[in-house]
Amino acid sequence: NPTACNYTAGTCMNGTCIFPVACNNPTACNYTAGTCMNGTCTFPVTCNDPTACNYTAGSCMNGICTYSGCTNAAACNYDSDAGCDDGSCFFTITYYQDIDADGYGNPNSFVGWCDNPGAGWSITGSDCDDNNGAVHPGAPGTGQNIDNNCNGTLAGAEINACAGDFNNDGQINVSDLLLFMANFGCPSTCGVFDLNGDGPSNVSDLLIFMAVFGTTCQ
Repeated sequence: NPTACNYTAGTCMNGTCIFPVACNNPTACNYTAGTCMNGTCTFPVTCNDPTACNYTAGSCMNGICTYSGCTNAAACNYDSDAGCDDGSCFFTITYYQDIDADGYGNPNSFVGWCDNPGAGWSITGSDCDDNNGAVHPGAPGTGQNIDNNCNGTLAGAEINACAGDFNNDGQINVSDLLLFMANFGCPSTCGVFDLNGDGPSNVSDLLIFMAVFGTTCQ
């Protein structure tokens, strides 16, 4: 049979013809025993998975495919099995403790986290008083003679032009005393009743109030 691999001219058929089916190279991916070479052999070069980093068209799988991921060992999501970097690496973010929950943290109390730690922490560490929610960069003045906006100076609405005149009638009298006593003992963030700006409204503030009691605001 002249189409057989082992055709020999001048012979008669004896049933031993071999035809080209696939590939007779035992190192090939598509080796088939008992065939002759027909040019269709494929060999294991690297990897035949098109989603792999080391994909090579026309090769067969030989178990060394590698896939993409984060290859930076300093990253939070480092993948030691990744064969190529896919740009997904992310790193620790500095979070600042935000006790007063005003969105601004204490610059002297911070940690690095891969994941957001949630409530009580902020990525902004510029609070100059993390125990008072009315004090942070950009905060409006509360008229308590404290640096509400953390710019290092007292100005505008931060200044209490008439400390003790709680009802704003121009007089510091019994009406104001009653308002003060109703808020006496406030533990923190006491507004205008915190006359010395230390957080609570207590005896220290009462002494300041009594010193101006009976005066007229100009």
